Amino acid sequence: MTSYKNDGDCVPVQSMPNGVFIPSNGQMNGHFIYAGDQICIREMPQQWRPTKWSREHLDCMKDDLIRFTPKEDPSVTRTRILMIGLVGAGKSSFYNTIDSVFRNRITQRATCGSAEESLTKNYNTYAIKDQSGTDMNFCLCDTRGMEELNGLHHDDCKYLLDGHIKDHYEFSTEHSVSWWYYNGTPSANDRVHCIAFVIDATSVDVLSEMDLNKIRTFQKLAKERGILQTVVLTKIDNLCKDVKKDISLACSSTNVEEAVQKIADLLGLPRNNVFPVKNYENETELDDKISILALAALKQMLFFTEDALQKKKEEAEHEIWLKQPCNIL
Repeated sequence: MTSYKNDGDCVPVQSMPNGVFIPSNGQMNGHFIYAGDQICIREMPQQWRPTKWSREHLDCMKDDLIRFTPKEDPSVTRTRILMIGLVGAGKSSFYNTIDSVFRNRITQRATCGSAEESLTKNYNTYAIKDQSGTDMNFCLCDTRGMEELNGLHHDDCKYLLDGHIKDHYEFSTEHSVSWWYYNGTPSANDRVHCIAFVIDATSVDVLSEMDLNKIRTFQKLAKERGILQTVVLTKIDNLCKDVKKDISLACSSTNVEEAVQKIADLLGLPRNNVFPVKNYENETELDDKISILALAALKQMLFFTEDALQKKKEEAEHEIWLKQPCNIL
């Protein structure tokens, strides 16, 4: 496909006999693009996941997320996304990336870095604020990284999903949550509405059976509760040198596509539940392309929270219908 790179957005063009390229979709206000302008005209690889890369699209997604309000259950006013992953996968960095986009600067509210053991020891609920400082109607919850020999206590896994664990609880591999941090009467807002398994894209081929079993434990518990599951596939820039140079090639890269397919197969999830991203790690300034991938992932997760709430609502209505007396004539 021949395209013109216009402010980060790819505009399809068609070649005319006189060597002039014109927009084939009516964009760019009828301006001509000449074939001699080699900087503008180039063959763009086909995207395996169509993605818009313009600043307008980024701003539109930000506005949509700021306006997001759960609609399917009146008792849920703020949806909760639980981030789970191995040590160093980028859970805390993913939150910082989302926070950075909405605060218009690089932030580091969640502790992150490189270490053999998880830097996150506590259960932390992070609200996202808009530019006015108002909390938005969703939150991201950070957990201790699942280590090779250590990890979350089995009971804590269930308590997390059901909303029984209070904020700032320090995870222990030896015993479950104490009464001090146990929420005996969780509200609908305390319960998890979507899980995001955060996985390093470069580790997909070397995930141990022990690591996969830990993830599958959460999958089983989530399925029992009707919680939808997603994957945030981080560090995709390390899969492909072209993506490292230009993150907008992520959805054209066969290496990234293969990693998405592999992790989807390993966890038994649809490919459109897997979101390739690059977190803000080395950058000191925001990059629209990095932000677009992060917000696209978050937006779809929030759609999934609505789907889960709708399913629970339908199941509750069905149970009420079954309990109604049946009059047999």
